[in-house]
Amino acid sequence: MRVFVLFIHIVAIGAWVGANVTQLLVNPVMQRTGGTTAATWMRQTARMGRVLYTPAAIVALITGFWLVIISDFFEFEHVFVAIGIIMVIVGG
Repeated sequence: MRVFVLFIHIVAIGAWVGANVTQLLVNPVMQRTGGTTAATWMRQTARMGRVLYTPAAIVALITGFWLVIISDFFEFEHVFVAIGIIMVIVGG
């Protein structure tokens, strides 16, 4: 079960971070382009916030807590876990 939860956690983090990096790199280009292309990009960005970013952050947070609870190694006091929680709260 732990391996499955870890897999879901990694997929959620990958989707969340990957989408945010894409936004970071593409938004300035789209803003310079202007017109209908930029407007379409911004509408899709808002849509992806509802469809991808927020759900991925929630799944990452839930599976992260789940992994800490079922793990013999990780604990909530570990710096790595605290950084992950802060990242989801700030970024989500």
